[in-house]
Amino acid sequence: MMAMSSIWDPYELRRLENVLTVWVTAARERDRLSKVSEDGRRWHDEDDWSLLQAWDTDSKEEENKSQDGQGR
Repeated sequence: MMAMSSIWDPYELRRLENVLTVWVTAARERDRLSKVSEDGRRWHDEDDWSLLQAWDTDSKEEENKSQDGQGR
């Protein structure tokens, strides 16, 4: 019976409750902050917008390199 009592340990249940609360709160906040771009794709405020900006910067650098190569 010792194993059964450790499964329902109040401390472990409280930890699980805290983890689930944080997870649900983060998911709700992410959904609240999500945006829909003009073409219907979803972008989330911080991470996805910064990734999009980084991709845009990289594509501009590639374009500049290709133009430099054609000019020579």
